[in-house]
Amino acid sequence: MNKSLALVALFLALAAAVIAHCGPNQVWDDCGPACRPYCNKPPGEPCTTECVADCFCDEANGYTKRAIDAEDDDCIHTSECPTCGANEIYKVCGTACQDYCGKPEGTTCTTQCVEGCFCKNGYVRTTNNNSSPCILEASCP
Repeated sequence: MNKSLALVALFLALAAAVIAHCGPNQVWDDCGPACRPYCNKPPGEPCTTECVADCFCDEANGYTKRAIDAEDDDCIHTSECPTCGANEIYKVCGTACQDYCGKPEGTTCTTQCVEGCFCKNGYVRTTNNNSSPCILEASCP
């Protein structure tokens, strides 16, 4: 009986230690979503129903991941989410050379991370300008 109590106490102590290590604006969840919410996440994006025990952004108090590629502890208030245009998504580390209609094959690009709004998969910029609209690649003239 004493061994059982000792094991329960050890488990509770370990669980408390893990919970205590959640970052700012995070909460522990024993069964959180496998696909974490993030700023500008499209509604209805498919996800598994798998339970994940981990620290999550505190959605109940309005916090979410800053970007799809942000670290899981990078939680900001939804009122601080960056605003992107149609068919764009915010990234912490996107390419310095976005694809655009008519972009020559084999164009070289630096490998630096650029933070900002980028075209979603399947979309490209209409021109070689990072503020031009994103359209379906198949719609390029």
